Amino acid sequence: MAKGERVRTSKIFDAKNLHARDGTSLFYEISGKGEFKLMLLDGLACDGFVWKRLIPYFASKSVIIHPHYRGHGKSGKPKSPQTRIMNLVEDIILISENENLSDAIVLGHSMGVQVALEIARFKPEMVRGIVLINGGYGKLLSTFQDTQIAVHLLPLLKFLELNYPDFIRFFWENFPVSLAYKMALRLRQINPVLTRKQDIMVYLKHLKKVDVRVFISLLEEIQYYDASPYLSEIKCPALIIAGEKDLFTPPQIAKTMASMIPDADFLLVRGGTHIVPLEVPEMVNLAIEKFIDEKCHV
Repeated sequence: MAKGERVRTSKIFDAKNLHARDGTSLFYEISGKGEFKLMLLDGLACDGFVWKRLIPYFASKSVIIHPHYRGHGKSGKPKSPQTRIMNLVEDIILISENENLSDAIVLGHSMGVQVALEIARFKPEMVRGIVLINGGYGKLLSTFQDTQIAVHLLPLLKFLELNYPDFIRFFWENFPVSLAYKMALRLRQINPVLTRKQDIMVYLKHLKKVDVRVFISLLEEIQYYDASPYLSEIKCPALIIAGEKDLFTPPQIAKTMASMIPDADFLLVRGGTHIVPLEVPEMVNLAIEKFIDEKCHV
């Protein structure tokens, strides 16, 4: 691969739908061409916004598979809103089997890190390497804003979901995205110097479309999920990328995770928050490319 080569556009040459075992419609898109395969796994309530500057860069070097999780993006709503991490893992494995996918480099962002870890655990033959970005191995709400506020809010959200479903649905679907953006700035969840407002608005607008019951179910999952018992068993090489100013999954969590995986490299992005692929795409893309060349041997 030519180092630093820039490709400005990426044409989606195939968009597919597949039905999960419970009948949920699963959408995924395939783009690019090249000598290796990338599987992109989103964070919670995301449908690809964070990969905006990664996909064009790798489109001439690799085949890129980007699934939309059940209840997200163009995939259908699950029959049961009680969605688990393992539901997402099973869906991704099903898509991979449908595409005869093996030896892929799996990239996970935020909650996608947990999905990627489970795929590496249960389907190791599918994975040539993993890139874990802005994520951790468990109990993610416990580190949000360096407080326990999110942990304490979760039971309240569950209570409202069960007892006042119409209220919480109305609030969720009608909360102003402009106010949500201002709150993200105030909480320092994003770096306004490194990001474009329109990129964040894409995420916030999609967030409102996700069934709040699915969101709360997965929010509960990312808190109680814990991969630490088997990180030492991961056999493929790993690249862990953290943002210096990530207040959702602080860099020390990622650094600890890197120390627990046998063949793992760690990259700290100075000034980066929870969306480093958007904030410093040149650094992130080149780091991933170097990892693929040197560790994944493609």
